[in-house]
Amino acid sequence: MRSRENAVMMLARVRRAMALTLCTMAMLAAAQPAGAGLLPYETGQWHSLLASGQGKPLLVHFWGFSCPPCIEELPAWADFVRAHPGLNAVFIEVDQVPEEMTRRALTDARLIDADNRANVAYFDEYFRYEIDPQWFGELPITLLIDAKGKVRKLRGTADFAAIDRWAAGKNR
Repeated sequence: MRSRENAVMMLARVRRAMALTLCTMAMLAAAQPAGAGLLPYETGQWHSLLASGQGKPLLVHFWGFSCPPCIEELPAWADFVRAHPGLNAVFIEVDQVPEEMTRRALTDARLIDADNRANVAYFDEYFRYEIDPQWFGELPITLLIDAKGKVRKLRGTADFAAIDRWAAGKNR
């Protein structure tokens, strides 16, 4: 019985810490000037996003504020983008948060100059089904799409060694 009470108390602490973190980030974001690097993304745009690649390989990474590993790996994604300047990569933030909050996170991670999109629709089954009928919404997820449209899904935190091999021309 005592361990259950401890678990409940721990969960409440984690929730309070996450809420405090999100509030703090929102306040900090308010001081961030608007700039380039963030476009809206909504349900119905997936096929046009794929078509915009014009037969070139495309990396699409979905992340969100509700996913702590997503936030933690953003700086590593910035390093990856800088190491692969010719790669067509798109980063889509899926949570409905203030735009300034997303801009701040991307700026802090040095990823603001990448092709970033912020979801302006609900992150629901319609959003996910359009992208992949088998996707239940787990984050982060990275889609490696080759020039012929074949998709390789990488679920969980980024395996940059595998993504590096794909970007170098192997497996694409």
